[in-house]
Amino acid sequence: MLNRRTTELSRAAPRVLVLGLALLLLPSCRCSVGTATSSARLVVNAEVVGIAAGATYVYVVARGDSLALVDAGSDPSGAAILEELGRRKHTPSDVQAVLLTHGHRDSWAAVTQFPLALVVASERDYALLVGDRLPRAPLARLRERLQHKPPPPPQVHMALARELVHAGALEFEVFATPGHTPGSLMYRFGDVLFSGDSLLVEGDALVLAPWTLSDSRAENERSLLRLRGHDIATIVDGRGGVTHDAARLLAALLR
Repeated sequence: MLNRRTTELSRAAPRVLVLGLALLLLPSCRCSVGTATSSARLVVNAEVVGIAAGATYVYVVARGDSLALVDAGSDPSGAAILEELGRRKHTPSDVQAVLLTHGHRDSWAAVTQFPLALVVASERDYALLVGDRLPRAPLARLRERLQHKPPPPPQVHMALARELVHAGALEFEVFATPGHTPGSLMYRFGDVLFSGDSLLVEGDALVLAPWTLSDSRAENERSLLRLRGHDIATIVDGRGGVTHDAARLLAALLR
């Protein structure tokens, strides 16, 4: 059974609601809900760097000429991402894939800035991406109603669970982890897991996002059992949380 620490954020729902409303009023704020953000640029390892791109984080994954992004941030201009690419002498057209962890628009707002990239998402979240449905979670639903809607990606590759997605020499394994949204995905790159908002690093623990932001925490909990038995040393979440002690923390969470 999952460790009950995942319920702690539910008890803080009023505080989370206030923080969420602040994010609505200040859409460019680099604050995060549910995890601590320590830097606008996080060097995870030699091939993975996290960038604060609005209110959420984008991860730039590079190996030689192979270049991919995990998520595309909440800022439609993609300014922070473009700045990081410029630092590396890359252009937006060099991005070969954008792997979306879920359909909330604060994770993909700048996706159309990368016109040649393969955009990867789940079929179950496609309706969120194109605006045909709203989230069930109350705060996520309110945010989607009130914030500016960026253009969705014109084409999406619908990823399947356990599929291997390639961007040049980069290989990502897809994990279906529904609950935060109906089609939330995680991606494993080597021993690094990109968990989006389906699993957050909170101090010395792994927790779920609060019920105000997730469609179904119960489904989210069940889906995490799919992570058992996989080689995962590092977890990076969509809010800038990073742990290199993932094996121990996952074992505690999934026991």
